[in-house]
This record gives sequence, C-alpha cells and structure tokens, in this order.
Amino acid sequence: METPDTTWTEPALPPRLGARDVQVWRFPVDLPSVTLDRCRERLTASERDRADRFVQEADRRRFTVARCGLRLLLARHLERNPHELTFTDGPHGKPGLADTDPDDTREFNVSHAGGFALIAVARKRPVGVDLEPADRDIEPDDLAPRVLSAAETADLAGHVGARRLRRFLEIWTVKEAVVKALGRGISFPLSSFTVGIAPSGDVNLSGPDACGDLAGIEVVSLAPSDGYVGAVAIRGSDFRLQRFSGACLLEHAPRE
Repeated sequence: METPDTTWTEPALPPRLGARDVQVWRFPVDLPSVTLDRCRERLTASERDRADRFVQEADRRRFTVARCGLRLLLARHLERNPHELTFTDGPHGKPGLADTDPDDTREFNVSHAGGFALIAVARKRPVGVDLEPADRDIEPDDLAPRVLSAAETADLAGHVGARRLRRFLEIWTVKEAVVKALGRGISFPLSSFTVGIAPSGDVNLSGPDACGDLAGIEVVSLAPSDGYVGAVAIRGSDFRLQRFSGACLLEHAPRE
C-alpha cells in the first residue's frame, strides 16, 4: 500500500479508476435546493419513492445525495448513463451492480451520517466504508458488550469523557467497514475480532478468524471532516488510496 495523501481534492470529474486505485469520495449533504433537485433527478422513480418514505428531511437528503453521487461515479467509471445502472443486493444485503463484466467489476460501498456521505469505489476488490459524527449521542458502555472484544473493552477503559466516546467510534467504524467489505452482514459478529489502533493511526486486526476471512483485509482510518471519524476496509495490500470531495461533481452534474 502506498502512504495515502490525507488531502481531499475536489476534481470536476472523477479521475480514471486504475487497477490499484481505491477512491473514497466525500459528499456534503447540506446542499442548496437547486443542487438537491438536480440530485433527485438522477434517481430512478423507485429511488425517489424510497427517499420520500424517510420521515426525517435529513435522512431524505443523505439518501438522495449518496445515491446520486454513487450513480455519477459508477457511470463515469463504466462509461454508461447513470440511469442505466441497476443495483442488486448480495446474500447478506451488500449492494452490487447488475449487468457488469465479471472479469472487470466495480466494487463499491456507501455510508452516510451527519452532514456527509462517503463512497468507496475500486476495481475487482471488495471495499467497505463507515462514518460517524464524533459527538454521536450514544453511551459506549451500552453498546460495548455486543460490539467490542475483551481486549477492546480493556482499551476503552483507559479513556474518559469525549476521548472515550471517540475511541469507541474509531473502533466501531473500523469494524463496520471490515464487515461491509466482507459482505457478511450480521453473520460476522463485531465482537468476534479485535481492532488495534496505534498512536500513528495504523490499524491492526486480530482474532480467531485472523487467518480466515480477515486475512488480507487492510484498513485505513479516515477523517472526512472535523468532528467525524471513519474508516475504509480494502481487500489486498497492493492499492493506492485516493481521497476526493464530490461537492463540485454534484453541483455541475448535467440535468436529464
């Protein structure tokens, strides 16, 4: 793995996705109404219906922006019209693309929370991504028994206050990204493996399955913006991680 550039650059169009490239895109969801309307136009009728079923406006925005961004990215990488793309669900609910070349697939994963959506895209390698606001209103001790391993619980005990919450979220987002990359859903318990995060930010995975499904999974911690924690999990070590901001992509997406 090349040392990733932590700068989030903002291209007008998605750069070419090379065989080793893993692109992580950050999309703001608090957008002007004209941009949100343009995003909504990019959705299919069923996706617009799905967005409308969300009770909270914030949830509608997050879904609309994330799905629009995903369609624009994949369409660019596959040289297709965004409306031509058809999404499918895997055995454990992980989304994928239908009607693609099995020898040259585009793998992707999406997460959204607070004011951002994150999308990871790669060629022929599974990826998973997760995002959380660092001030999320949760109590780590309530979730720890079903999320953390014994070693992680001991690690968490060494932190207090806001740092304790942030440490829990750092571990949790790594675990969620890993399980999403594996495509295993709830069949792979979060407490069944241990996340170690060094002071440098390097992430290590260990546990009984370290030589099984977890073998070959690399994780990079992300800081999409101040006040957020996140992670991307990638199958294989020979990759180049690129970080992009997609605000310009949404603002200049052509109307249908």
